[in-house]
Amino acid sequence: MISGIPLWLVGFGTSGPITGSLAALWQAYIGKVTAGNLFATLQAWAMVGAPVAVGVALLLAVLSGVTGVAVAAVELVRG
Repeated sequence: MISGIPLWLVGFGTSGPITGSLAALWQAYIGKVTAGNLFATLQAWAMVGAPVAVGVALLLAVLSGVTGVAVAAVELVRG
C-alpha cells in the first residue's frame, strides 16, 4: 500500500477533497455522500492508502469519464 498519490491528482486528499479540485466538484454535484459509493471509496483510499494498481486504474477511469462528459457537453453546445 502507498499513499493516494494518483487519487491526489484529481483532488482526493488525506484530509478530504481538496478545495477547487475535480473531487470537490464531484462531491458538490452528488450532494450527500453515502458510505460505500464510489466517491466515498476513493476518498477513503486517499486517506488511508490504496494499492498502486487500483489507484492508477481508478484514476484513469475517472479521467476517461470526465473526458467523455466534456466531449458530450461540447457536442451538445454545438448542436
